[in-house]
Amino acid sequence: MATNPTMGTKPPDYDEPFGAYIGHRLVTTASVCMAISTIFVGLRIWTRRYVTQILGADDYLIGTAWVGRLTIDDIKRQCRYGTGTHLWELREDTYVIFLKLQMVVGTFYTVSLPFAKCSILAFYLRLSQERVFRILVYLTIGFIASYATSGVLVIIFSCNPVAGSWDLDVAALKTTYCINRPINYLAQSSFNIFSDLVIILLPVRTIWGLHMPTTQRLSIIAIFACGFFVCIVSIIRLESIITLLKSPDLTWDTTDVLIWSTIESHITILCACAPHLKPLVTRFIPGFLRSGISRPSQSYPHSRYPTNPRSKSHALHSSSRHGTTSNEFELYGADFDDGRRTMTVVESGVRARDSKADSQESILDASSKQVYVTRTVHVS
Repeated sequence: MATNPTMGTKPPDYDEPFGAYIGHRLVTTASVCMAISTIFVGLRIWTRRYVTQILGADDYLIGTAWVGRLTIDDIKRQCRYGTGTHLWELREDTYVIFLKLQMVVGTFYTVSLPFAKCSILAFYLRLSQERVFRILVYLTIGFIASYATSGVLVIIFSCNPVAGSWDLDVAALKTTYCINRPINYLAQSSFNIFSDLVIILLPVRTIWGLHMPTTQRLSIIAIFACGFFVCIVSIIRLESIITLLKSPDLTWDTTDVLIWSTIESHITILCACAPHLKPLVTRFIPGFLRSGISRPSQSYPHSRYPTNPRSKSHALHSSSRHGTTSNEFELYGADFDDGRRTMTVVESGVRARDSKADSQESILDASSKQVYVTRTVHVS
């Protein structure tokens, strides 16, 4: 009767008892991170749908990123089939399943993280109509989409035939060819870190040019600090990948890589959601991060125009109906006046000559040839 051999022999200097396991660390990390990001994404979508009543491309992108992280069941299954266990304790048939699940989880990671980053970049497009800034944003989106697509293709087609990625018998054939996957892993991680830095630095000039209260500056600094934390996590993940590539114990050391990959993805999702939660916070905590924004060397009074609550959706979208190209910057969105709840939306864009004021204050920035529109609608 044939036996199913294990994948190796226990090293002589291995003192731990048989059956050592660290997969629970990955399961716990994935479960906690998924719960937190679910709350943030849910609050963001609820805020955008029912408070500001605007759903944009960035909202759909972050939703896709969140769905891509719904791999907890796959992670648990992966731990059941080897992740977190020493390689020499695994049977060959179990190791084959481990390799298949590696491809699934790796694909979801490679897809979900770029969607979260592109959600942030889509939000950037609403910050300014400046041509150079928008070109840089689009180039960054193209760069992220390119290396993400190549990453998925490499995961799937890294071996010829494809089954060589998990079938040990096929992999042992002389006719089977596999690319240098370690180099690809290092390249993908380096691209991730580079794109993180670009995303952090892109809006600095635009936001620095806005005059705003100290509390709002602190909130933006906090969001940027979160972005730097993503970079730190990405670097730690890269270090864990380097350790893995040198390790003879693949199933054990893969655990750290997956833990840091999970943390990286979910923190990116949180960073993408954070700016959009301010209208929700100010709705339930009056005066929190009170609004106020102006362009450099200029100051303008904050106008108030009573609006029927039933027509607030019209007020939010009226500029586009008059032929206006505009972008709504809801980060500086909420204010409270005379006991009545209001929402202030700052728009940037080029207004058409025939567009009407429609109870809005148009602010012309002579330097950028753009119009900044401040509107207040009552939402109580």
